[in-house]
Amino acid sequence: MISGCVNGSGTLKVRTTKEFDDSTVAKILELVENAGSKKAKMENFITRFAKYYTPVVTIGAVVLAVLPPLILGGGWGSWIQRACIFLVISCVVNVVLDFLFVPGLDMGVAGAAWATVISQLIAMAGSVWYGVRKNPYLKLQRSHRRFEREIFSKSVRLGIPLAAQNALIALSCVALQSVVNQFGSVAMAAYTATGRVEQLVQQPFGSLGTAVSTFAGQNAGAGKYDRVSRGCRKSVLLVVCFSVVMIAVMFLLGEQIIGLFVSDAEVIAIGARGLQITSIMYVALGLIYVMRGMLNGVGDAAFAMINGVTEVIGRIGFAWVLMMIPSIGMWGIWYTNGLTWALTGLANVYRFLQGRWKLKCVVECGEKDKDRCREAVERNA
Repeated sequence: MISGCVNGSGTLKVRTTKEFDDSTVAKILELVENAGSKKAKMENFITRFAKYYTPVVTIGAVVLAVLPPLILGGGWGSWIQRACIFLVISCVVNVVLDFLFVPGLDMGVAGAAWATVISQLIAMAGSVWYGVRKNPYLKLQRSHRRFEREIFSKSVRLGIPLAAQNALIALSCVALQSVVNQFGSVAMAAYTATGRVEQLVQQPFGSLGTAVSTFAGQNAGAGKYDRVSRGCRKSVLLVVCFSVVMIAVMFLLGEQIIGLFVSDAEVIAIGARGLQITSIMYVALGLIYVMRGMLNGVGDAAFAMINGVTEVIGRIGFAWVLMMIPSIGMWGIWYTNGLTWALTGLANVYRFLQGRWKLKCVVECGEKDKDRCREAVERNA
């Protein structure tokens, strides 16, 4: 008997020699039904990740093509055409380099990575070339090549404290990671997963901080300190609204979000609980970005270094204290991050309310402006 045959006439007598579970059809059905569960961990991760990544990237590409004509003006067709040209060039270069590096030079995964990076660099170079060619503000003149000692000294004066701040923050994160490692591989995996999620949460805060920095610098230079204060307060309101939404998301969907990065049930449970702990302090985290951006924008560079020292003290100090409390134990890792954000955020808010940032000038101010700054500080004292 061949499966799929149809008896047109007569009677057939069939004697089975094996049970259905031993048949070829049953084995094929079993392979099909269990194919998903027997996939490699990386393949399962890519499948789950692509479910969210692909729509986000697609929507982002559409927004990137639609926003410029709304904000900068010009025809829709020309902007969409420019976006598509650079996208197509990048994709074609990426495909060609994939064939060259992976099968041609046998570079494996590293070859695919290099192909992507090179194609993106080419797209970036093309965008810069097009911008310089079409936008007169981007064209360098001979006078722009002269060395400006004053500008250089001011850049160093503002840049070194900011660099020191970032270095101190990175140092505090390394110190906390050494504490995490003491709790074993499960805690390390959970902490890494929550860190990836928090990086996504910090993207809106980082963008808002950059915008506030530019806004504050321009208005402080024009002497409009009241606009700087109003801009900061409205930015804080945005932070609060976004943080409330994220707190709800982390409490309701924490396990599903961590499940996008790991598949181990224990790691997912610990990571979800860690997200719930740190999410309560998202408001403080947003305050750091907004207030730090404002202070950096107005040129309060000295406080940037103080800010970095505060984070070092917070992460090391809180970790040392919380690890000594048996009832807290491993959860002290996430409490340390949250409390450090709270401490640093309060320090930034205090500096903002103090008002001394109004005396920080990147460019030379007239005596009238300086007197007005001092009066504003005295009113806020």
